[in-house]
Amino acid sequence: MSTAGRMASVLLYFSLLPLGFSHSLVSCSAQTAGGVAVGLQGAPSILRPAGPADPKEVEGFLDFFFQSKLAELHCPGAAVVVVRDGKILLAKGYGYADVAGKTPVDPEKTRFYVASVSKLFTATAVVQLADRGALRLEEDVNHYLKHTRLDNNYPQPVTAFNLLTHTAGLEDLSNVMGGTPRRVFPPGEVISYTNYGFDVAGEMVADVSGVQFADYVEKNIFQPLAMSHSTFVPPPASTTDVARGYGFDDGKFEPAETPIEGVVPSGSLVTTATDMAHFMIAHLQNGRYGEARILSEKAAAMMHQRQISNHPRLPGMGLGFFEAYTNGLRALEHSGDLPGFQSFLLLLPEKNVGLFVALNAGSYELPEQLKAQFMDHYYPASPVPVMPPTTLESQSRYAGSYLYTRTPRSTIGKIAAFFLQVRVTPGADGSLTVTYPELFPWGQLHATELEPLLFRPASGSANLDDVGFRADPQGNITFLFQGEFAYEKLRWWQTAKVQLTLLAILLAVFFIACVGLSGHHLFRRWRKLPSAGTSPLARNAVRLVWIVSLLNLVFVIGTVATLNAAGPAGLGDKAPAPIQWLLVIPLVTTAGVALLTVLNILAWKKAWWSFWPRFLHSVFALAALAFVAYLNYWNLLGFRY
Repeated sequence: MSTAGRMASVLLYFSLLPLGFSHSLVSCSAQTAGGVAVGLQGAPSILRPAGPADPKEVEGFLDFFFQSKLAELHCPGAAVVVVRDGKILLAKGYGYADVAGKTPVDPEKTRFYVASVSKLFTATAVVQLADRGALRLEEDVNHYLKHTRLDNNYPQPVTAFNLLTHTAGLEDLSNVMGGTPRRVFPPGEVISYTNYGFDVAGEMVADVSGVQFADYVEKNIFQPLAMSHSTFVPPPASTTDVARGYGFDDGKFEPAETPIEGVVPSGSLVTTATDMAHFMIAHLQNGRYGEARILSEKAAAMMHQRQISNHPRLPGMGLGFFEAYTNGLRALEHSGDLPGFQSFLLLLPEKNVGLFVALNAGSYELPEQLKAQFMDHYYPASPVPVMPPTTLESQSRYAGSYLYTRTPRSTIGKIAAFFLQVRVTPGADGSLTVTYPELFPWGQLHATELEPLLFRPASGSANLDDVGFRADPQGNITFLFQGEFAYEKLRWWQTAKVQLTLLAILLAVFFIACVGLSGHHLFRRWRKLPSAGTSPLARNAVRLVWIVSLLNLVFVIGTVATLNAAGPAGLGDKAPAPIQWLLVIPLVTTAGVALLTVLNILAWKKAWWSFWPRFLHSVFALAALAFVAYLNYWNLLGFRY
């Protein structure tokens, strides 16, 4: 992979992947193919069951799927469970929990890290406290928090409702070289996934209840639901019943790093497939499991109802749950990923059916393919009508670049924005072409207008979710939405193309200054020419141009090289050590630029040189000033991590 490609991969990784790239990477909406119902891939099925009902039939379906997909997608092991009508229909393990020890996966005993599926338990705990009158979902969370305070940089406060619907407006800095997330959108403006918001929600549970978060969940959720193998406290590495996470490299499985340390309400749950079945049953039965009840029917219904959506015609959020429409059925779902682990939970409230799968490998494709084939097999889709194209003139306002809303705004992680922009281009036939960044899995899709601000991708697109837009009162487009992903429209000067062009121009000026002044100095020494009859201050003004230019080049090259060399594994809760040292350079050059500006003024005032040397000195000084502003815009001036 090229240096640029590797750096892009690094930035995408630390910006998106920790504790879930969002709730999922691909939200598939499969359709029937050519009028013939297709069940398992490559296995046509004319007669279909009316949903999962017969355990033997369900087992055959799952066996066929996992026997091919584990090897194809490089997953060492998986645990899956299907529930219906308050009972476990089937729970089964596939492959190995430990490859070296050949330990088989047991759905009742093998525990998996389920990453962001943990958020459903945190949401349930918050709603449970509200159900019991201990807190109000519409109250400012700062009213309940004892140790953490959210910014008050917007008139509207952040509420528990905002936290549970990802509408708090918090930036997501999960593992993005450190930093404390700031509020970057007004509460309620946009659904923008954040791990930090659920960590704050978990802290609120602890502060309101008076006990540690993990203890609260243990007593009030795990025990009533008989989830005896579940905990938010990461077990010791020596624990034998926890599946070992793996990556796949050079044709073999490699143990992944320790996925998480400490209690993290947004993602540290360790559990089994059968324990998760109890949780699904409780939610499908509106808070009841057997004789136990963790939520009132009213509170459970509130969690499952659509509470907010980025677009009225697109799926939205319940409290903790993402809403989806698959094959015409409304679903509630959430997925999660950590290094070496993936999980996915699907509820079909209308059918009283739930599906959960956990893997000890970071393969997002397997849960998504399981979901698509499960829905196609048991609840096949109706054909989607083809919509006629509209005119090109009506689409021009959608054109431009859009930035993924989870991109950091207040730390050096903001540089990930170079690689997280979506481009929308109107087509000659009235359609829109949506081009995703190279490292996203969707490539390019073409979409046709259903109605103003809503488009449908063409059949066969990698992402079949409808594309929605939002406009301000003046009709200017402000956001693009697809599935649960949100992208904010950028001004022309914020786009990666303009920013990279500006950087290239500035670096070219610095390079010319370094090479030109170095060549001039060497030429004079070679020819043994006497020093020009200028003052020492004038000569130092020239030297300062060379020093500032060289340091700026060293900073950019060093930063790119460090990120490229670190790779995803080298980026954690704080910036790599070389980055921390490199960030000293902009502080030095900023002081140098201030002095350079003063010297440039003196050069004109005292006429140190002829016109053109003074003009070139001014160009270098202006470029250096512009670079200071450029670094500040990208949070590279100072230690913002």
